[in-house]
Amino acid sequence: ASSSSIPNQSDHAFMSASMPTLAPADIAETITYGLMGYGLSRYAGVWVGLKTVADVIEGSASVVVSPEHPAIVLPEGLELPSDAMGMRWPDTRWAQDARLLNVRIPAALAFARANRLDQVCFGATRKPRLGVVTSGKATGDVRQALAELDIDQPMAEALGLAVYKVAMTWPLEPVALRVFAQGLEEVLVVEERRAFIEPQLKEQAYHWPADQRPRIVGKSDETGAPLLPQDGVLTPLLVAQILGHRLAVFGLPEHVRLRLAAIDAQLAAPSKNIATLERSPHFCSGCPHARSTQVPEGSLAMAGIGCHSLRLGMPDSRTLFMVQMGGEGSNWLGAAPFVATEHVFQNLGDGTYGHSGSLAIRAAVAAKRSITFRILYNGIVAMTGGQPAEGGLTIGQISHQLLAEGVKRVIIVAEDPQATTRGTGLASGVE
Repeated sequence: ASSSSIPNQSDHAFMSASMPTLAPADIAETITYGLMGYGLSRYAGVWVGLKTVADVIEGSASVVVSPEHPAIVLPEGLELPSDAMGMRWPDTRWAQDARLLNVRIPAALAFARANRLDQVCFGATRKPRLGVVTSGKATGDVRQALAELDIDQPMAEALGLAVYKVAMTWPLEPVALRVFAQGLEEVLVVEERRAFIEPQLKEQAYHWPADQRPRIVGKSDETGAPLLPQDGVLTPLLVAQILGHRLAVFGLPEHVRLRLAAIDAQLAAPSKNIATLERSPHFCSGCPHARSTQVPEGSLAMAGIGCHSLRLGMPDSRTLFMVQMGGEGSNWLGAAPFVATEHVFQNLGDGTYGHSGSLAIRAAVAAKRSITFRILYNGIVAMTGGQPAEGGLTIGQISHQLLAEGVKRVIIVAEDPQATTRGTGLASGVE
């Protein structure tokens, strides 16, 4: 939720679209997995998702690259159709569906297996008892958690702890995972937000021999009680606490027990209210939004996607709510019959209008709601750096479109309306 209006999780959307998904843990892996993704796509004929969260992608690193890396291996022994894996004419939707599910996805699994995308990245190589399965950003959390517990490679060997890193989070490659997990006493799945790898692992393990099937925990423990959170974000300290207590069953050396006790105390301590200097964001000097987002006395405005949403945090803004791009005003359409307020203003950037905001206006017309959309026109996408509003319309074109859609009244508000609209082909009847 650092750059989105709400917290999101892309994994399930990729899975729903039957897209194999790679989850890099750092910048170097973003390059490696990106190239592997091209190889996978070309071999299996599938779209490939690349999950890059802020902790991974919004940084910098020095990375050694080579034309020989990664060395892509094509699977052997897999019989693929004699004709192409891709679409062809004529090609019915049912043929496409069958090819995706029965040929392409198995080919993707074979590719992951041949290239050993998933593998043990740390810990015991002989007789492990506790396995940690993780991927992407959570891999760094696990490695940092082990450092917080003072568990290095020799200590992991002694404890019987091994970490298995999943590169392709869907579909979960079953062969290498079974080799790793069978015979373990417990598998702890550490992943961000809602469970994604964990249910796939449980489904695969269901038919393993009972004496070879490990206890699998993650978002909940073996009793069903919550374990790793599915809301918010994971932190290395929280992972260290949970991992430490799962390891305690197998016996911990004194120095690890002391580190775990210190982590417990740190997480249990009440947060300190430290006075901080805080400067609320405001519009840039001279920005017309400073005036155009104000509302008359007794009125209410609603925000939307764009830098004009800064008005939400300003004193006495009388601006409420936040919706997705293109949903501006939709919350008012549902609320209007049930509240005393008869009219609201809805702020809408011209970039958003061209993207999907015009649909929100069309919905308001269809719902016959009393709402004034303020289209804040500046001809650029200001929020992300001042890029041109691709496909953007002129003020005149917007005025024609609004009236054609059934908007009752269109008014141009500017310091110099005549100069602002000159040559734009303003629609007749616009004030």
